[in-house]
Amino acid sequence: RDFSTWGSVEWSWTSKAVKIVRAGQIERSFFDELMRRYLSRNEGLVCSRTAEEVDWIFGEKVARGTAVLLTAFMDDAPAGYIVLDSNRVAKRWVIHDWFAVDNSAVVLDRLLNAACRFLREKTSAMMLEAEGFPSWVQPILMRYLSHVRPVGHNQLSWGTTDEALKARVVPIVDSPKSWFFGPYDGDECMS
Repeated sequence: RDFSTWGSVEWSWTSKAVKIVRAGQIERSFFDELMRRYLSRNEGLVCSRTAEEVDWIFGEKVARGTAVLLTAFMDDAPAGYIVLDSNRVAKRWVIHDWFAVDNSAVVLDRLLNAACRFLREKTSAMMLEAEGFPSWVQPILMRYLSHVRPVGHNQLSWGTTDEALKARVVPIVDSPKSWFFGPYDGDECMS
């Protein structure tokens, strides 16, 4: 498939071999190929992100412009995406989903960098907020979002007051090889 001309050309940015393109709609071929690539390389549990599911959750907001979908490509192949959701009254944007093939730190970094650039260039955003991502991506988040409100664990995935259980579960949940979960997974898929 040729993805080189896919997506909106309203806004794009390329850095470190990762091309970021703003999409004006949920494109089936992008998400089908992204999930095919992700699942062919993933050995653990992953929350599904088919075009139908992503469209059901984000499609209307992306089409209206109250959510922004930035897609990532490496070597013209889908490599990941980030969805930013807005609260226009407060000029506050939230990372609602952030996903990359192989949980690639490079792609995740480029997507977050592009999200900050996009909001600065194209909106009147005052804040970009991230909550509910595994601890191994915190250094990426801190590079761009330096204000922190610490929590004891990823509240969107699980919670416990049992310290022994917490000591056993945290290393599994926070492993870079484990399922890359975020607000999409906690809010939409595991309720």
